[in-house]
Amino acid sequence: MQNNRFLLTSLIIMTGATYQAQADNIPNYSPLVFGATYVSAGADAEFGGDIVAKTYFVGGADTKVTGSIQSGTAITLGANSKVDNDTDSGTATTLGASVTVINSYYGTAFTLGAGATSNENARTQDHLDYTEIKVTQRRKDLSLLDVGLLVKNKLKTTMDVTTILSPLSDFHGVAADGAESATVITDNQVVYNLDSLTTGAGITLMLKDGYDYVFNITDMLSLGAGTKIVMCSDITQQLVCTESNSNNTVTWNLGGYASIGEDAEMIGTVLANGYISTGVDSKMTKGVLYSETSYVTIGASGTVYP
Repeated sequence: MQNNRFLLTSLIIMTGATYQAQADNIPNYSPLVFGATYVSAGADAEFGGDIVAKTYFVGGADTKVTGSIQSGTAITLGANSKVDNDTDSGTATTLGASVTVINSYYGTAFTLGAGATSNENARTQDHLDYTEIKVTQRRKDLSLLDVGLLVKNKLKTTMDVTTILSPLSDFHGVAADGAESATVITDNQVVYNLDSLTTGAGITLMLKDGYDYVFNITDMLSLGAGTKIVMCSDITQQLVCTESNSNNTVTWNLGGYASIGEDAEMIGTVLANGYISTGVDSKMTKGVLYSETSYVTIGASGTVYP
């Protein structure tokens, strides 16, 4: 994401004395999930990193967080949840029965359920000032670039068949439903520009590896139930994808919101001006989730991993 010339994303955290050392040790600290209002998760949801919610965080029963949780006001965790690091709330922290947290920092109230374990730490110094957290995103107007670098793409705004997104592909046009070669810029970056993107249920978008992909979407991204977005090292004419372990990145730069259906599997970083909502059993990997002005919700048994 740092090498993406079309996006400038920063998370700036201004801290009180309590967190100054942490900020110094982790410059430009970027959590896995950031909600400008709240973050919520259904039962059995899993997060492979830190969560920051500007107002509150609510996790259902058996929520698992490999990292820490920070919120401007309250944190609530359902029964049998586990946080591998600390929780820090501006006001109240409530841990359900048999919840496990290392340290619980809070402003005014702390509730520990039956069988729950955590070190209780009432805050005596200034809490992290969430009013100073800023997530910014900038779209670069591609029309201002050298026109010789641009190839007009005709990526359809509604995908209803399995689609190969591969610039200069030998299989260009196979079941592509109107997709054409995307803009190819230097440093192997591929850029699609469109107003919105919607998929039907059960659609697969195959991205050929060897490129970093950027989707500049003016409005919203909506993936139907069972949609899969995969990076492929090889794609046959029969539309069989050999999944890639490459380090190529995918960035979804949204002026609106992201709605991810149940059982969907998506890769990449989602930078949304509006909300981000994922369905039951959804899988989000190889990126982070940022809502600049709204909330992030993860469905029951949904997972988010970098």
